Amino acid sequence: MEPRTSRNAVLAIALLLSLAGCGGDEGVAEAAAENSQEQESVAAAIRSGRLTPLGPFFFNCSEDPGDRLVASFYATEPAAMVAEYRGEEALLFQTISGSGARYVSGSTSFWEHQGEVTLEWGDPPATYICAAPPDPGQ
Repeated sequence: MEPRTSRNAVLAIALLLSLAGCGGDEGVAEAAAENSQEQESVAAAIRSGRLTPLGPFFFNCSEDPGDRLVASFYATEPAAMVAEYRGEEALLFQTISGSGARYVSGSTSFWEHQGEVTLEWGDPPATYICAAPPDPGQ
């Protein structure tokens, strides 16, 4: 006896396949263009000084006290941050992260997870592990 496929299952599969084709590359390109426009708008607002950051927050990236990462966050859409490290500055945008908060722009990346930051910085990018300094009151 052959297995039977219900009519509803066939219709559901057909609907999924037709929806998967909707938009195609055009839908992806439109979403990317919209995201790029939103990022440009946020970048302009940050550069103009119209937005007040949350922070700055400091992270030590080595035993050298001068080797620190400074992070300022902005409650924008999309969420953004400015990272300052070794005399350079980068504007990063929040992206999906399985755990913690992750911000990226090109090859630069800031990923905070449980108080530790993994920073990818430079060209070519090097990876640094940074931590918040100990609380002086402890």
